[in-house]
Amino acid sequence: MVIIGSGFGGLFAAKRLKRADVDITLISRVSHHTFQPLLYQVATGILSQGEIAPATREILKRQKNAQVLLGEVGEIDLEARTVTSAIGPHRRVTGYDSLILAAGAETGYFGNDGFEPFAPGLKSIDDALELRARIYGAFEMAELEPDPDAVEAWMTFVVVGDDELDATQAAIGDAEAMGELFASFGLAMLTGVLCIYVVLVLLFMDFVQPVTILAALVLSVPGAFLALFVTHTALSMPSMIGLIMLMGIATKNSILLVDY
Repeated sequence: MVIIGSGFGGLFAAKRLKRADVDITLISRVSHHTFQPLLYQVATGILSQGEIAPATREILKRQKNAQVLLGEVGEIDLEARTVTSAIGPHRRVTGYDSLILAAGAETGYFGNDGFEPFAPGLKSIDDALELRARIYGAFEMAELEPDPDAVEAWMTFVVVGDDELDATQAAIGDAEAMGELFASFGLAMLTGVLCIYVVLVLLFMDFVQPVTILAALVLSVPGAFLALFVTHTALSMPSMIGLIMLMGIATKNSILLVDY
């Protein structure tokens, strides 16, 4: 089986086939998987590109039936069942029995391609870095301008794509994956708290005392969300991981205080 693309579609397809009796070849023109829901944080300088773009080989390194190839697909021969990819001077022909096309999407300008140099999209790491350079560059130019009108021009940003009026937003694609990810995190946190409670009941041979210990979570978790709100920090993957670590530390300290 050949999978073209290392985005959500291609990567999830490869992982779902982990235990299937197939040999998978994933071909992508980039060497990493981009977590697109967080591209805006790279574009605004909150995250570095490495935090949202792990290497595809690293993700699939434990999957024995998966091979990752770097290359841009230029030809698909449906009759011969082959895919031709190339990178630099290297050209490779890969045969397949089944083919999955998950090459992603490009920003559409509705027939106004002349807008592209002035309004770059946000679909890749390169797009995010381009936007970051433009935003930071505008700040620097505004700092040097003595004319208030020129400063206002440099500091004016227009965002196209907000959902207003009769438009409705549907959670599909990356948004759907992001929602599923946060739902999984929430379920994992709830399961963790229940497991901790069971362990504490067995440890103290009491049903009430563990509740007093876990009461620390009532203060720590809202406090963490308050800190995110005060610092205007988005709820991202690093924030969720930090929240889980905070819950563990708060529970541990509560146990030590009760024991003391």
